[in-house]
Amino acid sequence: MTLYNLSQEFNTLYEMANESEGDELIELYNELSESLANKLENSGKVLKQLQADSDMLKTEEARLKQRRQVVENNIDRLKELMLSAMNSSGEAKIKTQLFSFSIRASESIKITDESLLTDGYIRVKTIREPDKKAIKETLDKGIYVEGAEIVINESLQIR
Repeated sequence: MTLYNLSQEFNTLYEMANESEGDELIELYNELSESLANKLENSGKVLKQLQADSDMLKTEEARLKQRRQVVENNIDRLKELMLSAMNSSGEAKIKTQLFSFSIRASESIKITDESLLTDGYIRVKTIREPDKKAIKETLDKGIYVEGAEIVINESLQIR
């Protein structure tokens, strides 16, 4: 199941990483009675397995999304076929033991040429968000930008 042979403690850590929200994971990690180098090496193994699991889940998620889209398209096609059959029969309502089918008319607006619409019929959406690239360039030049600062983050690099 795992990429590496792990001690029972780290198997438990792996299982918690898959199932818990994090607090229990932190507790167990801190309780592991190994040297820092051993703890990091075994944790690296768990991390590699979790990354492999994550990649597999992403692939499965994409496959299921594609499958869901196929099913939704088939739902739409079947509804169109049923509507067409009812229209062809001239029946607006049909009741069976399990279902009642009826044709309902609704209205919607179809825009045929947006460029011909006057401003009164056009809605403008504006997105207001910080331009982080411009802010960073300004701060890098030593110029103060009120409401922003450069923060140094640390991340773990594993090779």
